[in-house]
Amino acid sequence: MKILRKLKKVIRQVALPTSTVTLQTRLKQDLGMDSLTTALLITELEWQFNVQIEDAQWEQFYTIKQLAKYLEVEAKA
Repeated sequence: MKILRKLKKVIRQVALPTSTVTLQTRLKQDLGMDSLTTALLITELEWQFNVQIEDAQWEQFYTIKQLAKYLEVEAKA
């Protein structure tokens, strides 16, 4: 999945462990994202994928799979 590869690259840029990133990886629990890391990741995702991610939308993402699916749809729009 091309989106997943790019998503892993973005995660690596904000210094999160990529070895644990799979489609089932949970954003908060498995990656241990704090508010600063979350803000950095959202900003980088918006820039890399040319999308806008609202706070309410972000709160609906629990896994990398959900985020990747959203990015796949929104990046094509």
